[in-house]
Formats: sequence, structure tokens, C-alpha cells
Amino acid sequence: MGSGITPSHQPLLNLLLERILPAGTHNHDYFAGASALQLHQFVQEQLSASRHGLIQQLLPHAEQALNQHCQSQFQSDFIHCDTRQQNACIQALLEQPHRAFQAFFQQLIRLALEGLLSDPKHGGNHQQEGWRWMSYQHQEPSINDNESTR
Repeated sequence: MGSGITPSHQPLLNLLLERILPAGTHNHDYFAGASALQLHQFVQEQLSASRHGLIQQLLPHAEQALNQHCQSQFQSDFIHCDTRQQNACIQALLEQPHRAFQAFFQQLIRLALEGLLSDPKHGGNHQQEGWRWMSYQHQEPSINDNESTR
């Protein structure tokens, strides 16, 4: 079983999740964002599972790449940059051939979307907010639903 993310990496992970799913308005609907949706808790729980070892292995490399780029461009570590600078740093690393960061970020995006849209009984989709945002109305299947498909 994996050990999850260390407490020293949690602020970075939280910021990256907020950059992936920021709070804001989309088509006149308010979206709560990663923090309000408690995606950091879902991701932390998922990263404790051994199936997400790649993210754990790549996180230190991703952190180093983010900090190096931000230091060279903004004279600050990633977590101390403002939102615009953080977005620019992420974009630059995605456009460069930085494979470790790209692999890490792609896996983190998948995990964030899983947390946003999964059934809340699996620990994600806090208060079904992801479903509400997509106008999805979840209904538990009934016994009659199974019989009608036969």
C-alpha cells in the first residue's frame, strides 16, 4: 500500500487541483472549484492506494520543474506565485518536452475529474456538486429497471 502524499507536498497538490478545476462562472452557472468540492481529500485518499504510485513517484520531479520555471520567470516558488503566474508556469511546462511533469499532470487531471464526477459513495463528488454542475440527476437503479432490460 502506498503512503500517499507527504504533508509538505499537500499545498502544492491543492494549488494544482485548484488550477485544474478553478472556482468561477461558466455559462452563467457558478462552479465551486476544487477546494470547495474537497477534491484534495479525494485525491489524498486515492494516492494512498498503490495503483497511483506513478503520481507519487513523479510529484517531486513535477515540483522541482514548477519551482525552477517559476524561479526563472517570477523569482518565486510556484506556491508563492499568483494565479496568472501559476497558470503560465503550468502551460509552459506542458508545452515544453518535460515528460515527467506532463505525465504527472495528465494523471492528476484524470484523478481530479474522477473526484469531480464519481459517485459520492466512493469519496468524490462532494454533495453531488459535480453532477449538479453537469445537470445530471442521479437515480438509484430499482429492481424494475433491471427486469425491463431483459
